[in-house]
Amino acid sequence: MTHSFAVFRRPDLAAHTKAFDEWAVDALGRGDVDALTDYRRKAPGASVAHPTADHYVPLLVAVGAASDPSSATSNSETGS
Repeated sequence: MTHSFAVFRRPDLAAHTKAFDEWAVDALGRGDVDALTDYRRKAPGASVAHPTADHYVPLLVAVGAASDPSSATSNSETGS
């Protein structure tokens, strides 16, 4: 979900984007819309993974469009 230019310049920051991605997958799986919308305060590594909201907001749109927020993800192993 994250493609931070900061990590291209400083690979040592990659752990921040990994932590953010893991947090987001967990929050999505739980359907935790409150955490997802307050990601700046609640997500680890948010300032590195998404220093601006422009690439993150589409995720919130998808979650908002889902009838069940936890169904906004798919399982790549089962293809569902």
